[in-house]
Amino acid sequence: MVRALYTAASGMTAQQLNVDTISNNLANVNTVGYKKETTNFKSLLYTNLRGPENEAITETTPSVKQVGHGVRALANSRNYSTGTLQKTENPTDIAIVGNGFFAIDNNGEEVYTRDGSFRFAMLEDEGSYALVTADGYPVLSTEDESIIIGSEVSTDKLKIGEDGTVFYLDEEGIKMDVAQIKVVQFANREGLEATGGNLYKATAASGEPMVEGDDDMLTRSTLRTGYLEGSNVQLAEEMVNLIIAQRAYEVNSTAIKTADDMMQQANQLKQ
Repeated sequence: MVRALYTAASGMTAQQLNVDTISNNLANVNTVGYKKETTNFKSLLYTNLRGPENEAITETTPSVKQVGHGVRALANSRNYSTGTLQKTENPTDIAIVGNGFFAIDNNGEEVYTRDGSFRFAMLEDEGSYALVTADGYPVLSTEDESIIIGSEVSTDKLKIGEDGTVFYLDEEGIKMDVAQIKVVQFANREGLEATGGNLYKATAASGEPMVEGDDDMLTRSTLRTGYLEGSNVQLAEEMVNLIIAQRAYEVNSTAIKTADDMMQQANQLKQ
């Protein structure tokens, strides 16, 4: 019965983390570029209570009497399927159709995101403009530099092509390229580490970023200007998962109460 208490408690702890994960998914249902998470579980150590009745058939018995010690939560897995494209008609909003990530300069550290809600911000000390995220982090070009536009070019004339090229048309209608937005892919994007703010950073599990266009083996992503990629969270599915997790938590709580009642009855028998 004491084992039942620990086993049910491990179930409550695991389901609490499951509820936390689902709650985070629901909270980010409208977050641009958010990728939903799923909690994975693993059973704990099993104990052999007793072997077969006849020791002579120990090696050939199909099963033994075992009991588990509960469950524990493993690392969450992230679903990187593409979310629904939402039309914004903002020329600096960009959605990625494919497996790519934008490269962002986060105080000297290169991080990555699927959130393409970019803006042009004026650089006060230079009088020019830079392409930045909604939080003000510079968007990197294929040259690993911030995308800077001189003050002589109006932001109304700037456009972004499907290949990530930032350009404008001069007075004669000639296309003038400014820079190309850096889009990267990873050998194992499930290994990326989320740092908050819709940003990810590379890890040993994800591998080094591979720049699209530099590697012929990569299928290049398409950039859709005037669109944003919505969250891939399915509201109805998450609500069902939340109800299941809540019921599992309640069942484990009931198991603890039942084991406690049985122990009380056993103590009363001694009296």
